[in-house]
Amino acid sequence: WGEAPVTVVDRDVTDVRIELRPALILSGRLVFQGATPPDPARFLVTLPPTKRTGRTGSGGTAVTADATFALRDVQPCACRLNVVMSGANGAPTWTMTSVMMGERDVTDLPLDIADGQPLPPLTITMTDTPSELSGRITVNGKPGADVFVVVLPADERYWIYGTRRIKSARPDATGRYVVNGLPPGAYRVAAVTELDQGDLQNPQFLRDLVGASAEVIVGVSEKKVLDLKLQGSTL
Repeated sequence: WGEAPVTVVDRDVTDVRIELRPALILSGRLVFQGATPPDPARFLVTLPPTKRTGRTGSGGTAVTADATFALRDVQPCACRLNVVMSGANGAPTWTMTSVMMGERDVTDLPLDIADGQPLPPLTITMTDTPSELSGRITVNGKPGADVFVVVLPADERYWIYGTRRIKSARPDATGRYVVNGLPPGAYRVAAVTELDQGDLQNPQFLRDLVGASAEVIVGVSEKKVLDLKLQGSTL
């Protein structure tokens, strides 16, 4: 891989030199925690960017039959690790619960991969029992069906593009909401009357929600219930 800055003006650009360097290798294995382990070959490991305009670290690689993988075309980037499952066909859906890079927990955190830096092996733990956060929301004592519930991590380090930890849900007519598949951790839960999907990528919007939110901790595969009671527009 290689790159070089180029400025294009009103004349031809010539003699552009790009020094090529070996790509990095990121390897590891998947560990499945569930009643019936799936076929590892149905999973793909990718390195999407942590910013909307960021560069991806790799095109991704399939997991082998022994549940190991090796991303051999990794370029320096600010990325996050993701695992994609294909062809469920009614089978249980598997989700990540933890990602260990050597001895360091990097689950859903940005990975700043630098040129020439050795990359420790990864251990990715998967579960077929995703977590569930649910509850009922009332506004001035009545079911809050006309609001949006927003769940966001208490730790701002997880406020990155494409994260699994920021989600929204629309309550039903009885005010009940359900949010599935949250990784274990501490969260803030808020309710808003208007929401654009772009708001969930806006750090200032998220900070404004924190002051009017409730705290909840979700464990691995836990089914958590949190009821929200609003008076006017305040929890």
